[in-house]
Amino acid sequence: MKKFRFSMQYLIDVCAAKEQAAEYALAAATKQQMDTERRIQELSQRREQQVTVLENTTGQMPRSKFSEKVRGISLIQRDMDMQHEILEQRVRETEQCRAALKREVMARRMLEKLREREQRTWSDTIRQDEQKQMDELAAGRWFRQGERA
Repeated sequence: MKKFRFSMQYLIDVCAAKEQAAEYALAAATKQQMDTERRIQELSQRREQQVTVLENTTGQMPRSKFSEKVRGISLIQRDMDMQHEILEQRVRETEQCRAALKREVMARRMLEKLREREQRTWSDTIRQDEQKQMDELAAGRWFRQGERA
């Protein structure tokens, strides 16, 4: 059976991959939100154009044409209302993606700090062991020099 080997770098790599996936999800959600906002803007402009045309031609067109234009404006308004609902949903999704990205960034940073702390502890332990060995060598030399004298 293979011996278990733990590496903090593997965990950090996984967290970095999850962070990158969260960044991509946030970018996609932001793009969808911007597309919906653009669609609402286009519908708003179309509606304003239709209203302007209707206001300018009031009294000059037959009643059937007038009611047809009013229905067209109502359809545009209904589509705008649906797009506003979609926009609210997309804003919530974007905020969820942003929160997920924030969690992933914090998790990765926490693991990196933990790894740095472990490395410092390990290097301090190695340094103390080396210092202890050097002190023992120096004490042994001093003791041997004292015996010769």
